[in-house]
Amino acid sequence: MGTPKSLEEYGKIKLMNKYLERVEACPFCSSKKFKLAESYSFSEIKDWATLKTLEGMDLTAAQFLFMRCIACKLEFMTPRWNEEGMKTFYKLWYENQREDSYIYRTENKRHKELLNYFHSLSGNINRILDVGCGVGAFLDTCNETRKDWHLFGIEMEQSAALVATSKGYTIFNQDIMEFTGKEEKFDLITFNSVIEHLREPFKVVEKARTLLNHGGILYFNVPFAGSITSAFQHLIGKKATDYILEHVFYFRPNHFPGSTVLMGNIWKAEKPIYRLAKIQRGLEMVFPNLKSNISVIYRS
Repeated sequence: MGTPKSLEEYGKIKLMNKYLERVEACPFCSSKKFKLAESYSFSEIKDWATLKTLEGMDLTAAQFLFMRCIACKLEFMTPRWNEEGMKTFYKLWYENQREDSYIYRTENKRHKELLNYFHSLSGNINRILDVGCGVGAFLDTCNETRKDWHLFGIEMEQSAALVATSKGYTIFNQDIMEFTGKEEKFDLITFNSVIEHLREPFKVVEKARTLLNHGGILYFNVPFAGSITSAFQHLIGKKATDYILEHVFYFRPNHFPGSTVLMGNIWKAEKPIYRLAKIQRGLEMVFPNLKSNISVIYRS
């Protein structure tokens, strides 16, 4: 498939070279045979109004393509944020976050259910590392649950890392790929809705596995590339809302060999509010293997 003209035009300005990069081969299997899964422009992503201009450049017509690898079915964004683009994107994202008590309560409930699940897998959890911990929401729930747990986080965005540190947690403000931890090993490592945001998710997963104690648990949840939600929205002539600009990848179980993959999230789904969401939830109940997310668990 050829590159859209609008993307070629953007390739001639410094935006492409400074903040974005094209993906030439599948990051999982290295195949160069793709087909289009979905496409979006900034003008279609209402949640990212703050990013419609960057260094004085109008981005509203910039096209982001989500391609599907024909060989392994991985879906990925191209162009995608390069390292500098990631830093800029998430700096703006954190600057525009609001304190939302409803979201915090919802996350807290989900996190408690996750901890209950992890406890059912292992009663020997003492050292916990949350990667991409943000301001420490998951660590807050851990601290509420057990005061004797040793809690650590990795967060690259400095302002978020400072907030988490101020709560008394040990936070490493660095990329996990640069994390040595010296002799540090952990009983539980979590990525709560993080892996799909990363430029090299498979290398990060392998790195995390080396940081587990014997019997340790590595957990992450990621968007599923074969969800019934996307299929339903395409059926009624709408663009799939599963695809968003902060998600660089959409996965399938075959992308995590040696793991236990559960369809859907471990926590119980909240009751849908909107009519369309209710229809989608009903379809997911009929087709449980086509949920919007998958949960992945590795044991050391």
